[in-house]
Amino acid sequence: MSQQRFENWTKISAVKSISKQLTTAVDVQFRTQSDYPHNAHNPFEKIRTGSARIWLNWQSQLGTEILLSPLAYFITKDYNSTQQEWLNTYETRQSLGLQHSFKYGQSSLRIRSLMELRIINHRAPTYRSRTLIQFKYPLLKIKHTEVGVILSDEYFYQLLHSQMDNNRMFTGITLQ
Repeated sequence: MSQQRFENWTKISAVKSISKQLTTAVDVQFRTQSDYPHNAHNPFEKIRTGSARIWLNWQSQLGTEILLSPLAYFITKDYNSTQQEWLNTYETRQSLGLQHSFKYGQSSLRIRSLMELRIINHRAPTYRSRTLIQFKYPLLKIKHTEVGVILSDEYFYQLLHSQMDNNRMFTGITLQ
């Protein structure tokens, strides 16, 4: 059985258009979770991850985007069951991929595929692919802010070990 834990993910993105086809963004992400070794259910109980990431996105005339993240930095607290304590993990990551969104009335379907180079705790690099399928539906618009709901499923695959790494399903609220 997989681990059960309750999590809260908060991500803030600042996006700047450089031209009609080129944008840059900075993401700051903060993640908390329940203390799952002790069967707690409060998703704000333990600080889990903090990260910052830079993006460059180029959009073709057909709507497909090329995504480049030349630098991302993560600090994550992982629970070590042998030592029965939380340990810090430090990671730098570079990502390159493609993304395309399909519009269906007001809703949209986004498909994104990324290749990642990850260096964790200054060890040898690992390589991972990830594929996201995300459905977004706008609920309401208040002045210039759109409030919507997202449903996502993202698959992670370790390339050097040829194995599934993670399957992350989530729902969320988006403000844009």
